[in-house]
Amino acid sequence: MESKEILVSATKIIFGNIPFAGPALDEMFFEYRGRLKQERLNKFVELLSEYFEKGQNLDLENLKTEDFSDLFEAVIKRVVQTKSEDKHRHFRDILISQIKNPKKTNSELEIFLDLISSLNETQIIILSEYREKAIRYKEYFSQCRVIEEKNIKKGAGIDSSSEQLEKLKEVFFEKENERNDFYKKLPENDLLYNKQILISKGLMNDGIYESPLHSPLSQAEVSEFGLRFLKFLANPITADE
Repeated sequence: MESKEILVSATKIIFGNIPFAGPALDEMFFEYRGRLKQERLNKFVELLSEYFEKGQNLDLENLKTEDFSDLFEAVIKRVVQTKSEDKHRHFRDILISQIKNPKKTNSELEIFLDLISSLNETQIIILSEYREKAIRYKEYFSQCRVIEEKNIKKGAGIDSSSEQLEKLKEVFFEKENERNDFYKKLPENDLLYNKQILISKGLMNDGIYESPLHSPLSQAEVSEFGLRFLKFLANPITADE
């Protein structure tokens, strides 16, 4: 089957098996007249069709549920409002997740979809990197405590602990420096600006632990809300489980 035929078939499957889709899309096209909005929707459908072209199984019954209909409507409204392919991919993954593994849509859905619409990909990457950095630092301090506790039990003394801790610190921060390539390419003012955007949306804390002696990366924390949003991106619809 040619690519165009596959796309048409996938489109019919998606739209034809959703009870509300026909009238809802008619209304949407009436509201968003013009070729630009239609092209955005068409490109999004192409992204969806790529999934079906890979031979993935599709349970048509999952498309007929009220939860999927609500989600589909919420996603499409946002798809036609953005030209960003990165955002379209996030929206596509959310729909595919619901098709593959249907879940009850939770109360945070609209909030998270709005965040995807309003944040750019750089801001999402920064938020994710802060989270990963916090995980790495937590593991580092845990290893430090293990070394200190072992030497205390052995009676090895402070000097032995200091030597081992210094080696651990050297290796850890060498790896951390290698991981900062993304931030080295991003001007500090841009980093601070994007961080302020994340703070304003409640996804990060206000940096009260930072000092002039540290870079904007050194002391920062993703909020609980930010962690739930990142979990939603990684596993759509199930962030409250």
